[in-house]
Amino acid sequence: MKITSYKTIMMLFLSFSCHQVLAQNKAPDPHAGHGSHQGHTSSASSKATISTKKYQQINDNMHKSMDIKFTGDADKDFLAAMIPHHQGAIDMAEVVIQHGKNPKVRQLAQEIITMQKKEITEMKQLLKETK
Repeated sequence: MKITSYKTIMMLFLSFSCHQVLAQNKAPDPHAGHGSHQGHTSSASSKATISTKKYQQINDNMHKSMDIKFTGDADKDFLAAMIPHHQGAIDMAEVVIQHGKNPKVRQLAQEIITMQKKEITEMKQLLKETK
């Protein structure tokens, strides 16, 4: 799969997951103002499935981890925020592996896990090199 199409699919997957969280939550957003990440909250609907609750927890953890202290160095700040963002994608993909039923989505999730782990390793190395 091409990197360009992979990234597009990953963003669609994450957008869909975020949309599902937004549709089930009514509480005020503690992360308001974080651009496209608005609307995430930790209060789960009583009708929420196990996977939905896991997605909500993953989103909350990811956003907390992405709330970095900015250094003013665009490279360092990008890497420091993207590492937890990619870890969130891995964690979400693992939920699909555990609870998903569609073989194509499960396959995509596995590809995301593989690629995101590789990219996290690369970003961590780059972060060490930029210090």
